[in-house]
Parts: sequence; structure tokens; C-alpha cells
Amino acid sequence: MKHSALKRNSGVTFIELMIVVVIVGILAGLAAPQYGAFIDRTSLLSESRRITSLLKVARSEARSRGTLVIITGPADGNWAGELIVKESAGDEEVKISEGRGKVAVDTSFDSNSVTFNSRGWVDSNGPFTIGICTSATNNTHGRLISVNRVGKITEGPLEDEASCAQ
Repeated sequence: MKHSALKRNSGVTFIELMIVVVIVGILAGLAAPQYGAFIDRTSLLSESRRITSLLKVARSEARSRGTLVIITGPADGNWAGELIVKESAGDEEVKISEGRGKVAVDTSFDSNSVTFNSRGWVDSNGPFTIGICTSATNNTHGRLISVNRVGKITEGPLEDEASCAQ
């Protein structure tokens, strides 16, 4: 009989359960803003790599085909949209890539296309840069793609963070 008096209930009380729910809620609230910033950085890097890759494809195709190859963006000049790489002599499309629209792209040239000649050099627009920023407000981080006259393509962080301020 003494044995039954010592027996204890080993369940979880409602108060203990509520404490755990509150702690999980606080941790989720702290993680959500950091997750949003992570998504913005990932979108930015993805778009930067997409455009860099297409520029490299255009340059490589120009050299291997021995002809002019053009990378063309939408008529409004927004390189965050669909980009098409094609041979200028014909209308053969080499590659088409669709942007995700979560970034803002600013180019240093006033055209919606760039042409690489048979040597892989920039045939039009001279050396140019493409600045890429996320479309989130108050975001000052960005990426910069530079293409010099001989077609060398470099990608990196935007040094002048103020240029991304929207």
C-alpha cells in the first residue's frame, strides 16, 4: 500500500506545454527577418550568375562560330527579364534565359543588346557594367558585372553601395 502513495504521474502539464510553444514562437520570430535577408542575397547572387553565364555563353559562341553573337534583353532595357543569345547573321537562338524579377538591373549602356565579335571582344557599347540590386526597400547590397573592351567578364560585390539605394 505504501507503494501506491509513492507512484507519481509522469505526464506533461498544460503550463509546460505553453512555455515550450512560447519559446518556439520567440525563436521563429527572431529567425524570420534573417531568413528574408538570406532569400534576398540568394536571389541577387542567382541573378548575377545568370547574367554572367549568358555573357560568357555569348562570348564563347562568338569565338567558336567565328561570327557576331548578340545577347538581347527586353525592349525596355531591363536585363532582369528574358535574355536571348543569338547569332547575328541568322536568327538561330543559342540560349534563352528568363529572369525571376526579384532584382533591379541597371546597365551602363543605353541599349537592350550587347554584341561580341568573332574574337570574343565587345563589338558595340565598349566596356560596360551591369549593376544588380534586390528590389527590397532599404537594401544597400548589390552585385556588379563588368565587361572590358576585350570581353573579359568579371563579377563581384558592388563597391558603391549607395548605387543600390532605391
